[in-house]
Amino acid sequence: MTDELHLRCDFSGLVLAGGRSTRMGRDKAFLRVDGERLIDRQLAILRALGAREVFVSGRRGVNYRVSPVNVHLDRLAGCGPAGGILRGLQVCRSRFLFVLAVDLPAISPSFAAEIARHVAQGRGVVPRHDGLYEPLAAIYPRSVLPLWETMVNAGQCSLQDLIGAAVRSRQLASWSLTNEQHAALVNWNCPADWGAPAS
Repeated sequence: MTDELHLRCDFSGLVLAGGRSTRMGRDKAFLRVDGERLIDRQLAILRALGAREVFVSGRRGVNYRVSPVNVHLDRLAGCGPAGGILRGLQVCRSRFLFVLAVDLPAISPSFAAEIARHVAQGRGVVPRHDGLYEPLAAIYPRSVLPLWETMVNAGQCSLQDLIGAAVRSRQLASWSLTNEQHAALVNWNCPADWGAPAS
């Protein structure tokens, strides 16, 4: 991975790995692609892009074995990935937070860098496909934190709603994906996705 992939903005990197992986039947963070754990793969992508710091959003009682990377626990129970992203925005020291879900095995450093090329005028960027935002491979400005905290405290935990509010306030821009680009965001939810038999 070369310097040409490095982003031109100050950003921190967050890997979302706090899901319970109920349908998969095992923790998706520890599944392997080409011999590499998914969690290590996503952290490596963020580092290759030049993240100022990288950390993991995880759940209590799991040893992610990612030392010296910090693991932060969600402070809001039952809020799904929105809770992990909010926690990341609260602890990051950069203007932007690049979020990657742990269960995106097809994303590459070059595609992640392409997402970042759509950051402009201080706004973050979230991909969009078929009218829906793709919030789990996106770049969020830290400035969105007060808006989102207000919404979540009012019981709004839908990432589609949170992102929609940030787009309307011009803190986030959306990037429309082609079908081919969208294939890079396929995620693993069950053993058949991973190519393993159900247990």
